[in-house]
Amino acid sequence: MEMAMSRANGRPPIADSPRGGQVHWLLAVRSWLTGILLAAPSIGSAQIPTPASVLGFEVGADLHLATYEESIEYFQLLDAATDKLSLIEIGQTSEGRAWFVALISSPQNLAD
Repeated sequence: MEMAMSRANGRPPIADSPRGGQVHWLLAVRSWLTGILLAAPSIGSAQIPTPASVLGFEVGADLHLATYEESIEYFQLLDAATDKLSLIEIGQTSEGRAWFVALISSPQNLAD
């Protein structure tokens, strides 16, 4: 049976993927971590943990994906390490897990 391929990257669409929503979620976590890596130099002079120091591997490393729990742990450590990031619980995921958003800004903006 031939699988339909995405035009963008030649891979099967996520809905047709054997892992379905799990793949979509893992891509979202990877995007979050990448965003934090790019923003980290502007977060401040506090001792900011790197994803590798928390996860035990580099983001994007072959055959390594962060679990939901590992990604939340990393964001909680970032929240504790700087006043330029605020981790806010905004509800629950479809799996019943706590759903968070990370706000990155100046301490003054986050206080408002």
